[in-house]
Amino acid sequence: MPHPDDYDYDRGDDRHDDRRRDDDYDDRRRDDDRDRDRRDDEYDDYEERPRRSSRKRALEKVSLPAIFLMILGGLGLAFAIFRTVTDLMMGDEAMDNNPFMKNDPGMKDFQKTMMILGPILNVIWAVIVFFGGLCLKRLQGRGYVMFACVWAMLPCSLCCLLGLPFGIWGLVVANDEIVKRGFAATARSES
Repeated sequence: MPHPDDYDYDRGDDRHDDRRRDDDYDDRRRDDDRDRDRRDDEYDDYEERPRRSSRKRALEKVSLPAIFLMILGGLGLAFAIFRTVTDLMMGDEAMDNNPFMKNDPGMKDFQKTMMILGPILNVIWAVIVFFGGLCLKRLQGRGYVMFACVWAMLPCSLCCLLGLPFGIWGLVVANDEIVKRGFAATARSES
């Protein structure tokens, strides 16, 4: 520990004193101090990059599953169109060429009904999944997003094989705490 010398107790005019107020020193916070503090609040403590808001972090988390759900909905719609076109082109030939239904009129009626309802159900499936992905991407309507993710897993079309992993992924992401806060922030900003 250093020894005090004679000058430690001397507060004469020969020493500079920061506590003196006669030198027009302004002890109020200056604008550049406020800007520095604001910038420190906006930057991450561990990395030299701006700190993101919870909504931005939620948007980053939902981006990929939302895009894949929208792609899945588009593929489902394309499949529904393809199925409709092939059913219209083949017509009654498809029923006549099936060896398992040669003499069963009940099965032929069922097949005609499914040729009509099948593409309609595929279009409905695709639209629900597509708009569920769109709502997930925008962080709007968490309940609808959950419904669309479960709907994507239903075996209504050939796309359900892809709908299973993407629907589960969408459910996991939609139940994340950061994403829940993002949905809440979007709901607050819209109202």
